[in-house]
Amino acid sequence: ATYVKMGRLIGAAPSFGGLEAGELSADDLVAASVSNWGGYGLAAAAALVRCSDACSGESGEDNSELLLGKLRRLIDDCLPSEIEEDAIIHRIVEVAGCRDGISGEREATVDGMPLQTSLDRLRDVKELAMAAAADA
Repeated sequence: ATYVKMGRLIGAAPSFGGLEAGELSADDLVAASVSNWGGYGLAAAAALVRCSDACSGESGEDNSELLLGKLRRLIDDCLPSEIEEDAIIHRIVEVAGCRDGISGEREATVDGMPLQTSLDRLRDVKELAMAAAADA
């Protein structure tokens, strides 16, 4: 199988551990050591953009809590909760027979790391999105 992976960097990216950059190019590149984490980042970015579009013109200190509340709801709509993500990973392993991308084992891990590591990154991404909005 051919994967996009780091296809945009063909010729610019060195091989790593015998792995080469993908053979397909991409218009945009999201670099993430674990694809799930890149997906979390994209979903959080979508929530930030949507909130920005929906809330344009609603500025001022009186509205800051309202805006952060809207963003929190959008993040909750765009990203799973830690409980939901845990259930999804367990379900795809137990029901669909999915395997870890590194170990190849039928286990509730993500790219060879304990599931808790991904749940921690999910929480981190949500916190970073909220912090970015609070600083804006």
